[in-house]
Amino acid sequence: MTPVGCHGAGGFARIKMFNRIFSANIRAMRFLIVLFALSACVAEGPTLPDASIPDPCGARDLQHFVGQPRAQLVNVDFGVPVRFIGPDEAVTMDHNPERLNISYDRSFRVTRLFCG
Repeated sequence: MTPVGCHGAGGFARIKMFNRIFSANIRAMRFLIVLFALSACVAEGPTLPDASIPDPCGARDLQHFVGQPRAQLVNVDFGVPVRFIGPDEAVTMDHNPERLNISYDRSFRVTRLFCG
């Protein structure tokens, strides 16, 4: 009679095989999780406005300012009303297509120029 808890030679072989399969699946899962997480880290450059969309404030021609310090734009005369929008800053919802909106980040670098 075999004591309780003993699996014999065949039982240990099955446990080893299970452990190999299980650890291989865990490695595959880790790889897939890391791969999925890194796929979200793709950096995209600034997108230029579509040329077919009207541009009453001239933002399309000012995209070269993206990445520049906000201070370089403060005294520029754009010929249209301008609104600077900081990070987490509340703005009014009134839409003025001729107004140039200039968004900047916490390091005071321009992140976006758009009409509205």
